[in-house]
Amino acid sequence: MSQEGVSQRKVMEDAFISRMKAMTTDCDELLSDTDSIERKMEKTGKYYTQVGDIYILDEISSNTYYLKKGGGFRPLCDKQFPKETIANRLLLSNIDLPSGTMALKFQKYRYETDSIDISFRQFVTFFKKEGFNAYVGIESMDKKEIYVDVYLYNVEEKWLHLINVTCPTNKVSNDGLVVNAKAWLFIPTSNLRDLMGKELPSDFMDRLNKMKK
Repeated sequence: MSQEGVSQRKVMEDAFISRMKAMTTDCDELLSDTDSIERKMEKTGKYYTQVGDIYILDEISSNTYYLKKGGGFRPLCDKQFPKETIANRLLLSNIDLPSGTMALKFQKYRYETDSIDISFRQFVTFFKKEGFNAYVGIESMDKKEIYVDVYLYNVEEKWLHLINVTCPTNKVSNDGLVVNAKAWLFIPTSNLRDLMGKELPSDFMDRLNKMKK
């Protein structure tokens, strides 16, 4: 990459991080979790799945999960369902979910780093205000930890931001939960094959080009 390209990448990364840091002090607004009340709700065993969108692979989606109580639905937050619970906490700003914090480290270009502590609700409000589509994929889970990938995708500019989250499995539903996370910003979608390996379908670029906000 040319020196001009390096400088531009640094400017974009610094601006992104600055906007997120501002969110931690200025955010007193919770944006609605319901972008479409018509979105399909499917019964899945003991809970309901609000079917979201897929990001390239079926395992990476914006699905969220609910319990039916009375005449309505409340977001699922239960350590019996750790994968569904962490997805909800990373995709929803719903006031019914407990508070929590992401200790987020940015791996910037040329091995520079930065860091920020941001609440889950502030994180969700940030990516909604920025106009990103957000998706969650569970990389793996054992009795100790859940490893989660959060994909923030800008449809218009074709940039991807990837955040790896590590969450203690037995604390996934706790109030005051703290998770560790590492972010890589402004990944060109043309680099996805290197990032995700052979599991990508052959038509993944066509799928990306068809995506809408």
